[in-house]
Amino acid sequence: MRMPSYRGNIGNLLQHWVLCELVEFCNDQWPKLRFVDGYSMAPLAKERPKSHWSSQLFDHARNRAKRESIYERTWSGLDRCASGYPSSAAFLAALWRGQYSMVLCEYDDVTVGELRSWKADREREPRCGGVEVATGDWRQRFEAAVADADPLFLSFDPDMFSCSDASDDGRKMTSSDLARIVRVVPATGPVLMQLSTYSVNGANTQAKVKAAVSSGLDGAGLELLAVVKTDEQMMSMVLGRSCADAMVEKISAMPERFESWLYQVKASFAVWTQPNQRLHPTTAGPQLPPLPRLARGRR
Repeated sequence: MRMPSYRGNIGNLLQHWVLCELVEFCNDQWPKLRFVDGYSMAPLAKERPKSHWSSQLFDHARNRAKRESIYERTWSGLDRCASGYPSSAAFLAALWRGQYSMVLCEYDDVTVGELRSWKADREREPRCGGVEVATGDWRQRFEAAVADADPLFLSFDPDMFSCSDASDDGRKMTSSDLARIVRVVPATGPVLMQLSTYSVNGANTQAKVKAAVSSGLDGAGLELLAVVKTDEQMMSMVLGRSCADAMVEKISAMPERFESWLYQVKASFAVWTQPNQRLHPTTAGPQLPPLPRLARGRR
């Protein structure tokens, strides 16, 4: 029987490190949250089709004893047996301390079945205001309103964002998709959005994608707050509206903090695989100080 799959690579590390940090920032500001995911995966996907160095780095991040980020600690709690990988919705439900509701868009039938089982479990919790599993392409669900009065957190993890509108691949996002988002975002109220993307050719450089996304979402009042990157190919953009100054300040510090965290993961991975060789900056990123901490002592 086919199982829902996950990539298990550096892209997952980027996407969910950023997401977990954002959820924690929201915990400090908002009592409720509505989470809308355009590309949901199974709550705990258990099949990984490809293996390469990035997969080995991913496994090392999962297994290393030193879990200094909220992402690693939450990941460990959700997957104690290392038998799969949690979804964005699973990370959020584990981290969020207040009331929440969700809209999870998914076109894969097997994944939809697992999401519906997970939905039933979540809706037994008093703090859960409902989980909608929207079958099919997220664009179909976005023909109607997806938000209510609660602060809104939008999450998109396409295969890539294409600056051309010529693509008919449902796994890609284009500028026309941004217009769909603008149409359903409420005119007022706090909004946070994470869009992770991979650039595979010169037509979709990070500079071009950032410009297209910023311009395309300007109609909803969403401002680009941070761009967190693994390199010049893979990045996660964070946009927001009506966010408190304290939250914006924390979000703006994320790129440096992620770069430092990823360097430390790569450094410990290099020591683990080649204990007698020193990690070279060109393979691990620049030499950075210890992971910067935020002002709150518990972080």
